[in-house]
Amino acid sequence: MTSRSIGGEFEIPPYAPEQHGEGTTTWLSDRGARVLTASGRSSFAWIVKFGKFEGRTFRLPDYLCEAQVRICRQMGLRYSFYSVDADSRTPAFETFNAGSVDSDDVVVLLDYFGLIDLRATTEMIRGHLPRAVIVVDRVHSFFRGPEPGSDFAYTSLRKFVPVPDGGEVFVFGAQKGRHVELARNRKAFWASKLEGSRLKWAYNSNSASRSLEKEQEFLKLFARGETALNNMSEPRKISEVSRRRIDKVDPRIVI
Repeated sequence: MTSRSIGGEFEIPPYAPEQHGEGTTTWLSDRGARVLTASGRSSFAWIVKFGKFEGRTFRLPDYLCEAQVRICRQMGLRYSFYSVDADSRTPAFETFNAGSVDSDDVVVLLDYFGLIDLRATTEMIRGHLPRAVIVVDRVHSFFRGPEPGSDFAYTSLRKFVPVPDGGEVFVFGAQKGRHVELARNRKAFWASKLEGSRLKWAYNSNSASRSLEKEQEFLKLFARGETALNNMSEPRKISEVSRRRIDKVDPRIVI
């Protein structure tokens, strides 16, 4: 098994979000009912709790982020893997033939960096397993619209806009579930990420004062925040810092 780190952390300047535009989170709500959470993992946990899916088997693609497996283990969920084509990153047809997946399994589909058209896959699953729950992981494809035929989708806001934390759940159709109380976000997570992003901004804004020691300062804060995130397995709220910043985002600039 190969483990590889990709991506990075945003720089966040020390400006008050109120100084930047008059945006509104309504631009996020045109893709289904939504819930803001602390992270992509918190969003996934919210879906599990909302749908009462704890007793079901989760079918995961065999090419995915380790964080997805981690949250399944932390929540005590049953899971197994299905194969995806190495070129198209879509499941093989026989993966969802009748009898190969229980009718009430939760099938997690990944939209790899917004490059995958999952319509044929969701139609195939619906044709063979009409009672299956389809969850689309859009952590790396934030600007994609609703995936036709899916029940839920979730994403990570902090991978696309400069906020220290933030995730989002999309609920499609008339899904019924239980009320899920979002726990307060852990300051060790979002505050460490925020301070690290501010130090990174200062570091990159003044090339004359750069040093290995200063770089290590913000890298250690990012690592501290990641450790706190790795220890969070329940649905948690987005921090007020990130919510205020999201409220001021103009998607036309982001896009």
